[in-house]
Amino acid sequence: MRRITPLLVFILVAAGTAAAAEDAALNATDVRYLKTLGQSQSELQANRPTPAMLQRLHELINDPATQQKPRARADAVNRFLDHINAQFIWCTDHPADKDCEAYKAPASP
Repeated sequence: MRRITPLLVFILVAAGTAAAAEDAALNATDVRYLKTLGQSQSELQANRPTPAMLQRLHELINDPATQQKPRARADAVNRFLDHINAQFIWCTDHPADKDCEAYKAPASP
């Protein structure tokens, strides 16, 4: 039984890491809100946003300061969607740029 304990700890840590990575993704409410702005999830994923970008987008969509100001929230979200798209275009054209590490394909073995 003692040999199973380290394995169990590893599994729990791995599960916690996976959950933390999922937290960076948008939830169903966020996706519905983006649809009201005319942004589909497939269009967003085509721009290959980083987990940090998705987290920031989630924060903008759920910002308590703009909950009663739908126009301000839509403007902030649309500006950030434009930023995600611009970053993707820049990194597609300039793959050697230091800010484009997340857009590089993993090296094949």
